Amino acid sequence: MHIPAVIKIGAHEIPVESHSERQHEALGYYDSGYDRISLKGEDHIPESKRAECLLHEIIEAICHKYELSLSDRHRELTTLSEVLFQTVRDSELDFRKPK
Repeated sequence: MHIPAVIKIGAHEIPVESHSERQHEALGYYDSGYDRISLKGEDHIPESKRAECLLHEIIEAICHKYELSLSDRHRELTTLSEVLFQTVRDSELDFRKPK
């Protein structure tokens, strides 16, 4: 998966950065103070895990920006991101119009 440098959420551009294990223990996180997403950059992390993590952090950012109550319920948010990721990936969903 190509991980973009910027994700748009509504009208907001959210930078997507890499971090090392020394900088932060988590595989990924949304930093609401700096309005950015950070993903662990190590090569040994499977592509599917990094892709699902990006989706998870996008959902975290959406919850924060739109004050959705899911931001305080991390287990439910994790389940939602895991199942949504697998559904999109296994169903090979592409929401763009065919060219």
